[in-house]
Amino acid sequence: MTSEQVSQKMEANLHGLVTHIQKSAAKCKTEEAAKHALVLPFLQFVLNWNIFDPEEVIPEYTADFGIKKGEKVDYCVQKNGRIAFIIECKMPGAKLEKDHASQLYRYFNTLTDCRIGVLTDGVRYLFYTDSESPNVLDDTPFLTIDFSRKESIMIEDLKHFTRDLFNADDIHNTATQIKYADSVKAYLIRQLDAPNDEFVRLLVNASDSSAKFNAKNAEIMRSIVRKALETMIQDRAYQTIKTAQVAESEIGNAAESSPNTSAAKEIITTVEEWEGFYTVRTLLHDVVQPERVQFKDTVSYFNVLLDGNPRQQICRFYFNNTRKYLGLFSEKGETKKEIGGIADLYLLKREFAAAVNMYEPKSSYPKVSI
Repeated sequence: MTSEQVSQKMEANLHGLVTHIQKSAAKCKTEEAAKHALVLPFLQFVLNWNIFDPEEVIPEYTADFGIKKGEKVDYCVQKNGRIAFIIECKMPGAKLEKDHASQLYRYFNTLTDCRIGVLTDGVRYLFYTDSESPNVLDDTPFLTIDFSRKESIMIEDLKHFTRDLFNADDIHNTATQIKYADSVKAYLIRQLDAPNDEFVRLLVNASDSSAKFNAKNAEIMRSIVRKALETMIQDRAYQTIKTAQVAESEIGNAAESSPNTSAAKEIITTVEEWEGFYTVRTLLHDVVQPERVQFKDTVSYFNVLLDGNPRQQICRFYFNNTRKYLGLFSEKGETKKEIGGIADLYLLKREFAAAVNMYEPKSSYPKVSI
């Protein structure tokens, strides 16, 4: 999957996950609840790790520390048999600062192959690395994602943690760059508020070799530098807004000229649909190879298909309204059934298996008795 495809898939799934996390976080009263209801959906639906593969997403991973044995990392995520990153989970609302991350620091110190540690309460995700000393987590995270504030979710940064694009060395290098960039930004902000003499002298000398900075004109020069910086920022902001307005106007004109625009709707695959799909795939693991259970989402419903063939429908999800329905398929066609939630799917394994067997009555793959 290309980087662009990963970004598109993440963007399509994020809206549903943000809604899910914001609705569910307050109901999670324990770390276990946060892990199952918040962290696993994040790993599965946003980062595309296979949470059903015990060699890829490993819960309660042993990370013994010195003489202290039996230490467990909440999750160890592996790619090709090597540790990609570890996750330490707290209950929603817990403090996630360095003083409250002692476990993560200990685990990271013992797992010498690990370069990245994640501290989370299921809502906020703090990503750490060891840019200063090997196997010693930095004091501050290089990336923070907060699902209570959707604007904090930076897809371009987060996508590097997906199964498709993960590369520890690239992330480590990027984290180092982010760290230095943040330091430079913090320095410039301080200078914008109150430029010091060294900074003012540097700009004055660089901009005009004949200009002199001394004790007599120091206050005037500081004022000039501060005003120049403010004007530059305002000019850049105005140009950005103007460019965005022009682009928005062009998009609007193109939309008005398209006869089908008013009827077009965005297809969004929700977290609940993803959960339903993987539940059906899991239930059919002894009926058909899991990778053959595929899907096709539409505006009106979510199709679960055999081999991606629209003529071989296993079931349909109608989850876009308050009342949820499931479409079941037999030789007589589709039958709609109202369900209360994903848990109801576990009661319908025979119906799903019957649909698969209907398309492959002579399949050599083991079938369940129905």
